[in-house]
Amino acid sequence: MRGILAVSLGRILNENIDKYTHAVYMRFQRKEDMGKFYENPFYLRVLNEHVLPYCHVCPDM
Repeated sequence: MRGILAVSLGRILNENIDKYTHAVYMRFQRKEDMGKFYENPFYLRVLNEHVLPYCHVCPDM
């Protein structure tokens, strides 16, 4: 998908107030590209079936 500059994921080693253990970080070229990502049916299905059941989504989104 166009507009995605980087995707990284991994374990959070430092203790944090929310007790998060892992994170997925995505960097987009423009804010509009992030909006297109969340409207894409393929990526929405991947998120809903394979990511969201196992994680807590950051409230800043």
